[in-house]
Amino acid sequence: FIKGDCLDQLSPKDLEEVMSFSILYNLGLCHHVLALAQVRWRGRFDMQGESCTASLRRAIACYEYAHDILSSCQVLGEADLIHSLLAIANNLGHAHYYLQDEDKARVCFERIWSILMYVQTEDIVLTVHVSATEGTRLPLSLEGFLCNASYHCITGSVLAAPAA
Repeated sequence: FIKGDCLDQLSPKDLEEVMSFSILYNLGLCHHVLALAQVRWRGRFDMQGESCTASLRRAIACYEYAHDILSSCQVLGEADLIHSLLAIANNLGHAHYYLQDEDKARVCFERIWSILMYVQTEDIVLTVHVSATEGTRLPLSLEGFLCNASYHCITGSVLAAPAA
């Protein structure tokens, strides 16, 4: 979320927070994708498959730790913070859904709705970096988050895969 040329401008504490968040989020994503690959290989989600369940639980733990770091991080801009919160809520909801914990999945997808409503009512324009070397930013598409949260609220199922 932070361009490489900005890292030398961060204090050691801020750099530690940003790096810790990035590492934990991406480690969670690795465990999440590993679990989905195991599901695809088996052709169905098998709760007896210990490795799938363990991978999803590790993903959840990493996402939750990343969220804790994000809660105290002061260096991210509003757009990057919102994007990160949406991605974490989406991925947690997805993982809880596959672990058949409907209550926790519902809370996560409702969190997406709350964040999207905040973005709408505050008229916030979300953008993402398209290049690490240029200052170019493009509008962030919220369609994936919106579709996944809507689909879950309507059907109780999920559509999209984890947000990278």
